[in-house]
Amino acid sequence: MPHEMYERPNVWTPASAPALYAKILGWYDPRQATLVDGKASFIPDQGPNGYDVIQTVDANRPTVVTRAGMPYLHLATTGVVRYLSAAAVTLSGAPLTYIGVSDGGDTATAFAPSLVYKDASSSRNFGVTPRYPRLYYGNGNTNFAHVCAGVEVLTLEYASNHGSATGRVDGSALTLASSTNPSNTISDLTGSDITLYIGTIPGGDRGIVVYSGEQITFNQPLTSTERENVENYLMREWQ
Repeated sequence: MPHEMYERPNVWTPASAPALYAKILGWYDPRQATLVDGKASFIPDQGPNGYDVIQTVDANRPTVVTRAGMPYLHLATTGVVRYLSAAAVTLSGAPLTYIGVSDGGDTATAFAPSLVYKDASSSRNFGVTPRYPRLYYGNGNTNFAHVCAGVEVLTLEYASNHGSATGRVDGSALTLASSTNPSNTISDLTGSDITLYIGTIPGGDRGIVVYSGEQITFNQPLTSTERENVENYLMREWQ
């Protein structure tokens, strides 16, 4: 059962706005995690699709640590794969938007993802790395000139199948550092057999990751007001 100390107060959430709620692809909050010996074995999807994430192997379960009274997933350490996953996720290409909380409390020397949607081919994916903000899609990526050094709300968006990626932190635009055009665009990431990973992809990049808090993804366009409302909600809850 979720830990009682992390119950959400009666305030505005994305579920309070029906039109916005309907656009959610997945919504994951460590406060709702089922814990086994301090590790997350299950987190329910609070969005409309029911894409709950699970990990049945104890060695691969992410630990849950409390920082400033809030629970975070510590998803990966060097050489260890830690993740929760959901199979049979339905995607329809771009737009894909990630808005999530991370805490850059650890020194990281390697990239490790926080959330990834991918099909059987690793060249067709959408994922985020929060400490050194990176949005990867197809088999290209966009890097931003920023290092997460505290509790931040990160927004990463791939707006169209052949468009550019954008980023924001705590509501302010991130500066683009570099970008690689993928040979496979997000338009290829479609269908009902996509797998979601919260954490490190098995066989993928590993390293010490920032602590990951609440994460919400959208597979429909957001208005600027909707995006700002979600960002403000997460900043109010976690900062």
